[in-house]
Amino acid sequence: FPVTIVLLDLKGKGYYPSFVAMTGFGHEKIAVSFMKAGALDYVIKGKGFNEYLPLAIQSAIEHIELNNKLREASESLKKSYLQQKKLNNKIRAKNLELAAEKGKVEKLLKNMLPEKIALELLNKGVAKARYFPCVTVLFADVQNFSPAASRISPMELV
Repeated sequence: FPVTIVLLDLKGKGYYPSFVAMTGFGHEKIAVSFMKAGALDYVIKGKGFNEYLPLAIQSAIEHIELNNKLREASESLKKSYLQQKKLNNKIRAKNLELAAEKGKVEKLLKNMLPEKIALELLNKGVAKARYFPCVTVLFADVQNFSPAASRISPMELV
């Protein structure tokens, strides 16, 4: 049937026209070919035609509206998915940065402090005070220390 060939050709090119097929009585095979080609419904001219045609058209309109809503929802979901994917990539990158910084902090603590104290700070966030009879250790943040220390020798500094 020439019309179904055109419809199948349109489908092959990515076009899906919405239509209701109408055939004469005794041409049910044509109606079936229209349905295979993408018709939303078919109506056979004959008894009950005037009552059924408006129902078939209304049903086709509702089908088209539902497909439009589904397409919009699908596009919105795809957009949300892509945004979420971008956010996840940013979070992954920040986590890698944080892990690298954490590694630097841990290394610095382990270089500056005794291992037991460094591990306590890393694991608990605080270290308890300890007493040693022959040692005094003071950690202080002295204002403008770095510029002043850079101008004198280490022996003078100590």
